[in-house]
Amino acid sequence: MKKRIFGLDLVRSLAFFFVILVHSFANSGFNNSSLVGFQMFSLLMIRCLAFVGVLLFIIITGYCKSHKTLSKDHFYSIIKILVIYFIISIVTIFFEKFYFHSDKMLYDYIIGILNFTTIPYAWYIEMYIGLFLLIPFLNILYNNLQSKQNKITLLFTLLFISSISGSFANLNIEGKSLDILPYWWGNLYPILLYYIGAFIREYDIRINKIVNLIFIVVIIFMQSFMMFFYSQGQALFDSRIFLVENNFPAILLSVFVFLFFYNIKTHSKFLSKTMYYISYASFGGYLISYCYDLLFYDFNLFNKYDSHYFLMCSFLLTPLIFFTSAITSIIINKLYDFISSLFKKAKLRHESLIVNKTFY
Repeated sequence: MKKRIFGLDLVRSLAFFFVILVHSFANSGFNNSSLVGFQMFSLLMIRCLAFVGVLLFIIITGYCKSHKTLSKDHFYSIIKILVIYFIISIVTIFFEKFYFHSDKMLYDYIIGILNFTTIPYAWYIEMYIGLFLLIPFLNILYNNLQSKQNKITLLFTLLFISSISGSFANLNIEGKSLDILPYWWGNLYPILLYYIGAFIREYDIRINKIVNLIFIVVIIFMQSFMMFFYSQGQALFDSRIFLVENNFPAILLSVFVFLFFYNIKTHSKFLSKTMYYISYASFGGYLISYCYDLLFYDFNLFNKYDSHYFLMCSFLLTPLIFFTSAITSIIINKLYDFISSLFKKAKLRHESLIVNKTFY
């Protein structure tokens, strides 16, 4: 196993778990239930924390890839992502076809793979492919800003046009929208998060853990309070308040969660190896979790929300889906690595034969 940064593996593992957890809120009926009472408010706070899972993945990308240059090696490295996406898409198709007896035609499945709808969670992959292709160019722009102040200005500019303006667009008073700021660039938030990760790496940003934790708790409480108050007893998805990934509180929370965990160290080899394998499995696990969500939530227990059922989901099904998805992903990744190594050996053998023939 290559030398790893434990804190980054920990953040990636948490992000993976948060994604599974936030999906459990939707699958158990929480998102369509009225926000009334202390217990609902407490569950809403958990959801606000779990909601930053995908945002953490993008920050990690910026932290790890801010040094990448315009090279063939960078673009070739996306092959593994695409192959694993394709494999899990095929697995999902077979699962739907033979377990749920889907009546979709072959054409529908092919289109579904190409437009990233076969796996509903694959919207992230669709976004990530574009971000990945832009990474060398994003790095050129970032690295040519000569001062720290200029880079901070870039971050705040992106924050304003992609996040703060979007948060206002989600608010309305008596049916009138507060869409009063330029929100056309709202989907630039992945680039904002990418640059945040790059900035944290370059300047080794650190905050006192106690202060950092206070910020996390305050942001979660304030966001939950605003959502709870603004919903006026409606369901979370009826109120449509702060339910997009680029909302300002979620962006802010994701940064503080990343800062809290990314530089944590451990001397435990067992813990390091565990976090490494979960981190290693996070991409494929994120995708394959859709199949396990279909499987484990297919009991008709959660059609009508009840806190007892939701708590059972959280304490039983969420860890179960998390670990089964991770294990399945590890198997798929190991299979890919094995096949990839065979291709590399065959290529080296072929090149060696060419060299020998040329020599003689």
